[in-house]
Amino acid sequence: MNTRAVRLGQRCALSHAHARHATPRRTVCARAAATSDVGQLRRLSDAQLEQAVKESRTELIKLEMKKASRQEFKAHEMRAYKKKVAQLLTVKREREIEQGISKKESRKAEKNAALAKYKQQLQDANIVIQRPKSTKLRWKKREAARSEK
Repeated sequence: MNTRAVRLGQRCALSHAHARHATPRRTVCARAAATSDVGQLRRLSDAQLEQAVKESRTELIKLEMKKASRQEFKAHEMRAYKKKVAQLLTVKREREIEQGISKKESRKAEKNAALAKYKQQLQDANIVIQRPKSTKLRWKKREAARSEK
């Protein structure tokens, strides 16, 4: 038998033996782990759920920005926040299922809510967006003008 394999085998056996007796190390971001218990998440109101999802996604974006700019960040926090967002969205979807809302209706409602919020922001800022006139109408006007000549 190869001495290198024996050394590797011994090293693995030692590390496994040590791992069994050592206390488990769990270092998770305090903010992400604060409400990781699903029971606690189910007690939150719909508005609190939405707020928690928004905060967790914001933190995820901040961590991704740190990663992209090669700043120091804790990689385990990304996983914790992703897990928290997934748990929050699962609780939200469970409530929709209890109310009999289909997945399609849910997505449509979210889309309409986001659009209404965007329109309200535009209205508050006194910004008016006009749709461009369709090319079909322009062609009809050109045809009418040409036929008159």
